Amino acid sequence: MNAETVGQFAIRSLLYEASTTQKPGLVDRRNSGAHSDMDYFTFMASGAALAKGFHLLANLGYEWSDKPLKSLLNDIRPIGLKMGKCMLQATGDINTHRGVIFSLGLVTFATLRLVSKGDIKKARAEDIFEVTSQMTEGICKNELEGLALFNSNGKKVYKRFGKTGIRGEVEAGFPTLLKGALDEVRKGSRNYADKNAFFLQILFQILKHCEDSTILYRHEFKTLEEVQLQASSFLDSGGMLQPEAMKKVLEMDQAFIGKNISPGGSADLLAVSIMIGLLEGSYTLSNCSWVSFCRNVFHFK
Repeated sequence: MNAETVGQFAIRSLLYEASTTQKPGLVDRRNSGAHSDMDYFTFMASGAALAKGFHLLANLGYEWSDKPLKSLLNDIRPIGLKMGKCMLQATGDINTHRGVIFSLGLVTFATLRLVSKGDIKKARAEDIFEVTSQMTEGICKNELEGLALFNSNGKKVYKRFGKTGIRGEVEAGFPTLLKGALDEVRKGSRNYADKNAFFLQILFQILKHCEDSTILYRHEFKTLEEVQLQASSFLDSGGMLQPEAMKKVLEMDQAFIGKNISPGGSADLLAVSIMIGLLEGSYTLSNCSWVSFCRNVFHFK
């Protein structure tokens, strides 16, 4: 495992997340979800524009292995800002990946930080999340309670609901992923028809627990609770292994679109989960059936 491989994993994670279909309320290969200003190709353009930045973060994670953890966030912040500008240039000023630049960028950097210590076994989720937590210690207090980012969507959600969004998620060591999604990742994809079904299963594990700031920005807390309840009910019924699972997911997608619900924060965490699976070797492309994928997504026989 080296910087080039990990950088590639980060981009693959973005592309896999965008390609996963039918994500309720989110942009995918079938529709634009609850978004009128972007589509699947917008995400492809954004992902391509971010490749160089993720590779740079991976390299610096290795090169800066001896720097104190608490100084690293400020050291790499200019790279994240540059990646954000590249994203906006590629998408025509549409924010497709700002949240995941932060979360997945830190995961990428932290992975090579651990690898540089010489113990490849440490490149596991719990260790990576511990590093990202230490790197972002105090970020919620500094950025959400202070004067910084005064007009940001994240700060508006914090002031209205007291929820810290992706900053709180990273600072706390990705607790949402530790509640079920990580276990799902480690089970692997062998029980599912294809990668698409497997990634959707992980997404529903995230939706069940995530205090999604994108949902809260558009709606009241009651809407978030309803989404969590729907995800929990879907999983209790068998998730993506139940009969007509894709039909239920499609119905949920149409309902979310009608109500303008977009669980964008959960989508970012799905990308992080996919990244963890790639790092830990939880799945390979060899057990992905393209025919089965097309049958599920496009409903042909």
